[in-house]
Formats: sequence, structure tokens, C-alpha cells
Amino acid sequence: MPFRTRFLTADFPDFSASVRLFRPRLVLAAVLAFLLPLLLYLPAIRFEFVTLDDFSFVATNPLVIGGFRLSAVRDAFLAPVPTAPMYIPLLWVSYMLDVSLFGYHPWAFHLTNILLHSAASLLLFLLLLRLARRFSPACAAARRPSPVAPCFLLALLWALHPLRVESVAWVSERKDCLSVFFCLLTLHAWLSARDASSSPRRILHGTAALLLFALGLLSKPSLVPLPVFLALLEWLSPPVTGCPPIKNRFSGFLPLLFVWLPFCLFAAFSAFLTSAFHAEQASLPPPPLLSRLATIPTVVLFYLSKTLLPRGLSVLYPQWTAPLWLGAILALPFVAAAVWLFRRRASAPLLFLGAAFAALFLLPVSGLVAISYNLVADRYSFLPAIGLSIGLLHLFLPSGETQTSPSPVRPLAAPSAFSRFWLGSPLLAFLCCACAACAVATTLHLPVWRDSDALFLPPRRLLPDHYTIRIYDARLARAHGDFATARTCSARAAGALSDYYLFLGDVPNVNALDGPQAALSLLLANPPPNTSLPHWSVLAASAQLALDRPGDALATATAALPSANAGDIFRKVLLQIAMIASHQLGDDSSALAFARKAGAVPPDADGIVPGHFLPYYAFLWSNDDRLPALRYFRELAESSPTPSVLNNISWILASAFYSPAPSSEAVAYARRALDALPLDSPLRPTLLDTLSVALANDGQFDDAVSAVSDAIALLPPSSLSLPAMRRRLSLYRQSLPYRELFGDPVSPEKYAFDPHL
Repeated sequence: MPFRTRFLTADFPDFSASVRLFRPRLVLAAVLAFLLPLLLYLPAIRFEFVTLDDFSFVATNPLVIGGFRLSAVRDAFLAPVPTAPMYIPLLWVSYMLDVSLFGYHPWAFHLTNILLHSAASLLLFLLLLRLARRFSPACAAARRPSPVAPCFLLALLWALHPLRVESVAWVSERKDCLSVFFCLLTLHAWLSARDASSSPRRILHGTAALLLFALGLLSKPSLVPLPVFLALLEWLSPPVTGCPPIKNRFSGFLPLLFVWLPFCLFAAFSAFLTSAFHAEQASLPPPPLLSRLATIPTVVLFYLSKTLLPRGLSVLYPQWTAPLWLGAILALPFVAAAVWLFRRRASAPLLFLGAAFAALFLLPVSGLVAISYNLVADRYSFLPAIGLSIGLLHLFLPSGETQTSPSPVRPLAAPSAFSRFWLGSPLLAFLCCACAACAVATTLHLPVWRDSDALFLPPRRLLPDHYTIRIYDARLARAHGDFATARTCSARAAGALSDYYLFLGDVPNVNALDGPQAALSLLLANPPPNTSLPHWSVLAASAQLALDRPGDALATATAALPSANAGDIFRKVLLQIAMIASHQLGDDSSALAFARKAGAVPPDADGIVPGHFLPYYAFLWSNDDRLPALRYFRELAESSPTPSVLNNISWILASAFYSPAPSSEAVAYARRALDALPLDSPLRPTLLDTLSVALANDGQFDDAVSAVSDAIALLPPSSLSLPAMRRRLSLYRQSLPYRELFGDPVSPEKYAFDPHL
């Protein structure tokens, strides 16, 4: 036998001949199992980041934006990210790799999600093949490979279902794609360890299974129930011809327990960390236990209905609770089904295992574990839905011959007759239609995730006053300078959900409408919980600086620093406030120490200058506190009129939707920067580009076209700046200015402000 064939079938020597016969069809199905989900989701590479977590997870996450670095990897494992209530360091590392490999572009993050999901589809197809062979003695005795077509279509049914869109098209939900990828690899490694014919192979595959399981937990703790499923799989698995099971090979239950125990310890530790993170991050008390138990059947019915008829999909769904009597009534059919499946576990092991897989991974997200603000979500079905494919596989195995113990079996017909029989099955035809329908539904649902505006349209019809929607509207209104509308949106959000986070989101509106003293008084009258202390302190210390009270600002900032996590944006801002306050108090040595911790100065800097304060005031500007920022920009432009300073100020003023400065001021700063720059400077294209943005903002579109055209002419064809400049040139030719919102470019169709009140 050739080495390659011997390697592929080493653990299953009695299948070597059939693998050679059916390899072309198997390879074709494997390639399609990867390519079809890839092609279906490929349009997502044109999508933007959305306001739900993408900015805190990726766009403004200091762990990510610097790319892959050993120090960042260390921080990912040792310093939790405040915006993520889970210990998921592998997620941050994957984002870092995207930045290092492809640069900081939304398409790169989307592409990685799509590739991971396509790889999971392929792994599920191969897993179903192995399970079909394992639980079909008829196929084994007749030396037949697993039914390829049903396994292929069941894998596609999972991969192409529109409930998968949320996990694949949402950059922040890469943790789903990663965890499922490692979950399937863990199952493959476990099965290989169980079927291995030699001790070195068993040790190798068993160690790989444990390491892959650990990687999955580091991606998302949703894999915690996997050890229970491995125990069920081991319990129901029949002996493989020539390869006794692990429990027989190790001579007893205790050795098997020793192999399985590390999985349980890893899962328990991950569950403990997740509980601790959720307890620290949660701002709402969980519902009573009986209420959560009564709600579980309604949640399961919700996922079943969305799986069978995926209509009305949304990123947000209403919260609900069920009375105890209703929960008890709805639970009766599920209990009856569980008893029936348990009694049929010997004759229908795949049906039992599929249901067990779905139940185990659905239980943590069924309402039993309190998850703030999210009772149900499309993404929660990502992992449990694999159980559906495993269970349905039972329908496509030879009827009446699926069992868990070896017994004589009747020989089957020739391979061609066997293939024709299953390919002609009505069930298989129905499965083909289901996959096609899922692909169409996914194609229609996918564009919802193209940007934040499109994302909120479906839930806006369903939940017009959902706090998440109203927070987004309030932030959008502030960015356009409409603080009165922002206050109205915040009030309506608070009416839907009373929460301290919503209160802090309304403070910038109070500051803009009533002044920093009113904002400070409101903050002092509402002291924060420990989890919100850094955010509260940034707002309070900023108001104190605006009121010319540097001593109070320094005290507020330094008191909050111990509670701010490393890598948190609020920690960096608090250090910047402490630097500015110390400088205003005349303590430049302390100011320099704070500046070094904040990364505002080079390590060898020997003093503080006003230019070091630019990151703080740029932060104020981006958070819509623009009057103090503008005062600083004007002072800096007079005290340090370097080309880089003037260029930065011009860009900040000209690219915003709302600016308290006249548009001509940004043009003046850009022209001063160009006049101070040598004609042969390599920075000249950048400054010409900024001038074009300022000119377009002032309505001088012909001059803007000329400026950016000159910038493009000075750049080499390989310059990474050319695509962005050409897009701006296209805007100017349509008499449209260039705009940024939340730090990212805005497409022209979103220039009109609509708060959806």
C-alpha cells in the first residue's frame, strides 16, 4: 500500500480499500464543504465595523491596534479587557495577528471570521463521516465508507443556516468561530486517541485533544460542557474492529477517569473565571432561580422556531420571563423526549448524542445562567446547532442496524447500488432543498451587518426604545452637535432600562447643554459602583480641569488609577489628566512620570510641553466635549505651530460632522502647515490631503480636487495611502465633503442625520 494511503487509514486498516475507491467523491465533498460557506459569506469582507463591541474589542483596543507583540500577548493573558466579561485571550491574539498580517482594515477581520467558519464546516463534515462509520456496523461489516452525501449536506445545513450570520459577519463574535473550530478539532483528536492502535499514538492524540480543548476555552468559555459530551461519546461508542476502546485498553474505569479528568479541571477553571468576570461586570441583579428555570422551555422553543423558520432575525430581541406554571407545562414534552431518547440510546446512539450535544451547549445560554441584557441571541445557537446535524445523521444510516455492540450483520449490495440507494433517498432530496433555502435566507440576511445603521433597522421595528438603539442614537446625535436630541434618546433608553452606564452616557449631554459645573454636580450626587469608577472619574476630572481646578482633577484621577485595568482606555486618559493637572500645579517631575506611564512622551524625554497634551484633548473632541478641546487646539497652534501640529488640528476640525470652529479656520491651519514645510518634504502629500479635506469642508470643492490630485501625483503607485485619497477625490467631484464618525470614514449615504425619534 502506498505510504499516503497507509497514513490516512492507519487507524482503520479494514477501510483502506474502500477509501481508495471513494476518495475522489470524498475529496470533492470536502472541498465543497469548505468553499461553499466561504463563497456565501465572502461579501462580508466589504462590511464595516459596527458600534456593538467592534470599536471596544478592535478599533480602540490598545492590545489589538499595535499588532502582534510579545508584550501585547502577555497583557492579553494577564490583563483582562474591561469591555469583555470573559477571559478570552486567544481572541485578542487572533486580532493582533490580523493587524500584523493584513494591516488595520475591517476586511481583514471579516475574512478571518469567514475562513474559520469555512474550516469548521469542513471539520464538521469529516466528524460526521467518522461518527457514521463508528455507529454503523452495517457499513463497517460490508467494508463501505460512510455515506458521504448525507454527511456533506448535514454539515452544510449547519454552515449555511442564517442563524450563523451573526457569529460570522460580526467581527466581535470571532470567539464563536474560534471556539467551534477548536471544539471540532478536539473531538477529532479524542476519536483518534480512542481508536489508535499503539500507545504512542494514544498519548499523542490525547495530549492534542487536551491542548485543543484548552485553546477553545481561551477563545470562549462556551466549551465548558464538552467533557460531559466526551463521556457520553465514550459510553455509547462501540468497539472498533482491531482497536479495543480506551477503557478496555487501560483495563478499567479508573484509568479512563484519569484520561478524562484533566478536561473536567480545565472546564471547571474556565467556568470559575467566567463567573468571576460576569460578577465583576454585571450591573443588573440576575432574576430569581425559579424564574430562570421556568423561562428555559420558552427559550428552547424560541431557538427551535428560529431554526425551522428563520424569519425576523435580529441582533436584539425582547427580554421576557415565564411564570412557573407555564414553564412546567412547556417542559413536559421536552422531558418526555429526553426519556424516549435515553431509552433508545442503544438502537439510536447518534440521535441521543445529537440531542445531548444540543442540550449541553444550549443549557448555559437558555436562561439558566444570567447574562446581562441578552436572554436570547442568534449567536447562542452557533455551537448547539451542531447537535442537530449529529442527530439527523441517524436518519441516513442503514435502518435497524445502528447499534453500540458488535453483532453479525447482513452484507450490503455492491458499492454502486449502495450509493444509488442513498443518493435517491427522499430524505436526501429534502436535505438538499433545506440547504438551498438556508443559502438563500443567509444571502438575504447577510447585508444587515454591513454597518451600524443597517444593523439597527430590524430591531428598531421590533424594539424602538431598546436601550442599545437609544444609546447609539444619542451618540450619533452628539456627534452631529444635537445635544438636546441626545438627551431625549438617553432618557428613553433609561426608561427602558435603568442602569448606571446609561447615566454616565448622559453626562456629556449635561456638560454640553448646562456646562461643566452642572455635569460635575450631577456626578458628585451619583457616586459610582466600583466597576464604573474609572469612567466616572474621567468625566469628573475632565469637568474639574475645565473649571480650572487642577488639584481636584489630580486627586480624582490618582484615586481611580488603582481600579483601572492595564490597557483600559480610561486608565490612559486618567494618566493624561494627572499629567496635565500636575503640570498646571507646577510639579513637572510628577507630570513627566504620569506622561511616561501614559505613553505621551518618549522614554528619554526630560520635560513636558503643551504638545504632549494633544492626545487628551483629541479624546475630548472624539467624545463630543469640543469647546475645551478647541480652546486647546487654538493655543497649541499659536505656541507650537509645527507642520505636524497644524496638520493634525486641521484634520480633526475638518473631518467632523460638527465643529464649534468656522470651517475657514481648518483651511487656515492646513495652509500654514504647508507653508512651513519644504517643497521636497516626503510629508507634502499628507498635508495636501489634509488641505483637500479642509477645503471640501469649507465648500471649495474645485480647490479640494486640485489639492488631493497634487497629493496623488506625488505618491508612488505602491503607496498605501492612494486608495483613501482616491475615494476622497471621488467625494469632492460629487460636491461632498469627507466625514469621519467614531474615528472611521463615513459613506455619503449616511451623511444625513436621522435620530429615529
